[in-house]
Amino acid sequence: MDDPVEAAWTPPRYNFNHSPTSRISIEMDEPKNFIRKATWSPDGQSFLCQTEDHAFRVYSKEEDVVRPILVSPQASPVLDYAWFPSASRWIPGTYCFAASVRECPVKLLDAVDGRLRASYPIVDHRERQVAPHSLAFSPAGDKLFCGFESAFEVFDVGRPGQEGTRVLTSPAKKSRDGIKGIISTISHSPTTSMLAIGSLAVAPWNIAVYDTDIEHVPSMYIGLGEEKAAGVTQVMFNPAVPDFLYASFRYREGVYAWDLRSPDAPFAHYTTGDTTRLSSQRHFFSVDITGRWLSIGDERGRIHTWDLLAQSAEPVLKPTVSFDAHKDSVPSVSHNPCEPVLLSTSGGRHYAGSTSDSEDDSDSEDDMIYRRPVGPSTKEASIKLWDCSLRDSET
Repeated sequence: MDDPVEAAWTPPRYNFNHSPTSRISIEMDEPKNFIRKATWSPDGQSFLCQTEDHAFRVYSKEEDVVRPILVSPQASPVLDYAWFPSASRWIPGTYCFAASVRECPVKLLDAVDGRLRASYPIVDHRERQVAPHSLAFSPAGDKLFCGFESAFEVFDVGRPGQEGTRVLTSPAKKSRDGIKGIISTISHSPTTSMLAIGSLAVAPWNIAVYDTDIEHVPSMYIGLGEEKAAGVTQVMFNPAVPDFLYASFRYREGVYAWDLRSPDAPFAHYTTGDTTRLSSQRHFFSVDITGRWLSIGDERGRIHTWDLLAQSAEPVLKPTVSFDAHKDSVPSVSHNPCEPVLLSTSGGRHYAGSTSDSEDDSDSEDDMIYRRPVGPSTKEASIKLWDCSLRDSET
């Protein structure tokens, strides 16, 4: 009798030679309740959403059917979350995520029923709970990194309730050394011991890279330099090339890339070409698991994708493909790690300006019409799944 043969995992084959096809579209029940961030689970069978109404939502995907399996409301605004690195619906013990909720300890929540599995407290000098602005697990899932004001905390995941190890990103409050400000983003390389952090503080060098195997001392600082300095909104290592680090910034379009073997300046700027509608809203980018495709959304509802393997002598690179995806800003995109499906979300806060019935200047009070402030509105709050597979004519 022949021995059973286990199916070998093969990476998904994304194809961006043309615009992808929308397969599934989900409109949020409440128009103002847009999704700030959405990411696929490591097994590609579900995705987790952080919504404007201070809740987490988990959706499962089976073939061409998407259904909600969890709505977990939180008492305070949600700051960030991170999937457990080996999370899978089929292995209940791993199916969970870390969550940061304002004025609460860091939570480890079950992705099926939302129950609290563990908590990790960060306490300041006034004995107040500190909620981190950024979260990241180590690849093995044994460490949890939590970024907050001019520091990050490192927890042993297997010891909930215990104090973590605090790493100051600047030696003193008045010191000019190191990185100051809110640590808004953390990324751990999936294949090495490198850890990158980024700060919202506007500074020439506001990204630090650590080797977690050695000690909590930065091995290098990188950034956009004096002229282009801006707050960092996201950092991410290339899954296949650990020496490549990508970052996005406030009021800067596109994504910048560094080779950490020569980190003096970015070696590439993946530009969307649109500098007319820049804002402080975060646009989370994604690099697929093979390290080839980089995607990001913009304020106009478009998604841009670059082939990272394309050879070019130019440091400023235009997208391989750009397409109209939504009728509102696209705050988040995510590549499925198991099949060629791109996840995107739409929504943002739009404020109406004060208006009057006349454009003419007038000193008469009768001619001046004051209106109550109008709350923010959203043009579209939706989730879409895009088929990025090879077409029949291309196979």
